[in-house]
Amino acid sequence: MLSVEGPDHGLRQTGEGGRAGMIADLLREDAMSDMCDDWNEAVELVCARNALDPARIGYFGLSMGSAYGIGFLAQRSRVAVAVLGLWADVEAIPHNETVLACARALTAPTLFLTQLDDEFLPVDGSVSLFSATGSADKRLHLNPGVHAEIPLDEVDFAAQFLIEHMTGPTDGSPDREMGQIVDAEPAP
Repeated sequence: MLSVEGPDHGLRQTGEGGRAGMIADLLREDAMSDMCDDWNEAVELVCARNALDPARIGYFGLSMGSAYGIGFLAQRSRVAVAVLGLWADVEAIPHNETVLACARALTAPTLFLTQLDDEFLPVDGSVSLFSATGSADKRLHLNPGVHAEIPLDEVDFAAQFLIEHMTGPTDGSPDREMGQIVDAEPAP
């Protein structure tokens, strides 16, 4: 498992950090391509050091992990599974059209998590982004609560969703191709 910090978070913090730092970074013209390049480099390095197939990954990224992760996933030749959410199709958000275009290119099985009472992102925008996702195998889970209050049982479900798509189903259905799990930073 690989967890890569996003811009202005953790050890990368140069300013206010957190949500304010992420928003400031997202306003940059090259924000999306810079983060995709950074995450691709990290995945390639970890895979090379551990003899893993970099073309076959699983991804978990909410909020900022979706904002940047959808573009990252669209660049990958093969993705086994993605857990996304806490992001929305909102015209006023920088790079919204890029995220939508990348979502359309994402064909991996996808679980999308949304909070009904999200104080930052409208539910209809989250449903719109989910609907834009190109996957034929996709699920949308709506939960009550604000942005950062994903219920623990939903986190457990997301982990099971990743595991089953990475290692194969446990219900006797046909085997899936094996992969490895790569996760991005959780929601701030």
